[in-house]
Amino acid sequence: MTTTTRVVAATGLCSCASALAGLSQSTISAPGGFGQACAGPDTPGSSPWPGSDFTSLHTAVGSDAQEGSFSGISSVSRNAGYSSGNISNSSGGSFGMGFISGNAHNNAPNNSHFAQADINGGWKETFLITNAAYTGQSGFMVFTLNVSGSLAAAGFAGAANFRVTGYKNDIQLMINSLFSAGNSDAISTDRQYGNWAVSTSSIGDTKSKGVSGTLTFAVPFTFGTTFNLGIYGYARAGMRSASGVAGNSTAEAILAKLAWGGHHRRVCQWQPRRWLNRFVRNRNQLGASDRKLPR
Repeated sequence: MTTTTRVVAATGLCSCASALAGLSQSTISAPGGFGQACAGPDTPGSSPWPGSDFTSLHTAVGSDAQEGSFSGISSVSRNAGYSSGNISNSSGGSFGMGFISGNAHNNAPNNSHFAQADINGGWKETFLITNAAYTGQSGFMVFTLNVSGSLAAAGFAGAANFRVTGYKNDIQLMINSLFSAGNSDAISTDRQYGNWAVSTSSIGDTKSKGVSGTLTFAVPFTFGTTFNLGIYGYARAGMRSASGVAGNSTAEAILAKLAWGGHHRRVCQWQPRRWLNRFVRNRNQLGASDRKLPR
């Protein structure tokens, strides 16, 4: 018996961009996404997961928080900047279906209350995976994400990082045996993630890191049932600490790209080591009515 597994990603063709308040992964409809660029003199000192609303971190007087959403295969770009006294920071990014790119820069006194610039956002897509032989049964869709860029920090308390995560139907993906964080820096969590970071801890200290990594995520699904998959990332340039140490610290996060690497295989949950051998490998095998898969 020959069976074929079919993957359909229902990317829409509407193109639009809008500026709304408090965007997050839970407020975005598929297919589409959002992007935020923020900069300011004062933040709580810790950042939530990518896909959260980062404008809520930048409420101090003079902070600049810009955001926008997109639908289908369109994209949106946003930029933000802050400069006052000895604090200067800025960020900018582009966000579309299957990609994020941007940068963040921060230069602030060590006694500032976690001055920070950041970009945050991503995309959400609807998937339907079908195979007549497995309808109603559970499995995992394994896919990759490619991350490239650079991080740098200098001074007593510079800090910069990238972070990536995913959501199914607005619920964050939990770690499973098929997940791999690749060459990213480990963090203590039970969620699927990518994380690269640098920070400094003494006067005159400098740190830098080139980033080129591939993450392997695995989302659970049921054959024949549609689901939304959201991928989000941030690039952050800020402070490791707030202290009375004299002088400024700097940080820079250049996210060349966070990009969809493609879906690679479907795994039946009840046969975790048996790959389904027949499935749609590229867009040419989709029917004329099917939408393109994100790159």
